Amino acid sequence: WETFSYSQVDEVEELSVADVEHALGNDLPIHYMKSYDEELAIVGEQLITQGKADYKEHNGKIISPYFNCTDCHNLVKESEDITNLDQQVRLDYLSSHDLPFTAGSTFFGIYNRKKFYNDDYYKKYGDLVNNAKDTLANAVQLCAEYCASGRKLEKWELNAIMNYYKREELR
Repeated sequence: WETFSYSQVDEVEELSVADVEHALGNDLPIHYMKSYDEELAIVGEQLITQGKADYKEHNGKIISPYFNCTDCHNLVKESEDITNLDQQVRLDYLSSHDLPFTAGSTFFGIYNRKKFYNDDYYKKYGDLVNNAKDTLANAVQLCAEYCASGRKLEKWELNAIMNYYKREELR
């Protein structure tokens, strides 16, 4: 294991969970990005909250006529202990913080997860979940096309969303 020291960065807040885990000997996630583009992150946030965005020469079109990401996913922490997946604990936390109880898990910390879609999704989406369960980008595509009853994201849209997730990663 590589020895890690706080002197390697200017401030503790610059340490991402992914970088600390990597320094402790874990593999970097498939979706790992060393940095993010703020302009793309803003576009990604707009895609998530409004379901459509424009970027440079790209004129965005609506991802789904039915749902935006935030119809099913909160963007904030949903429990005191984010490793506790108990839905009653989640509901109690959300209720006490006046937050909606959504069908999907929160996007808070999604960049730092290694698994997406639990076994319940196999019941509805079958083998489609196979390519999405361990890969964040594929999970986003599956959600856009099937969960939201929308369309496949264009490359620039997916890139923008991934930049947003990177910007919001846990530190």
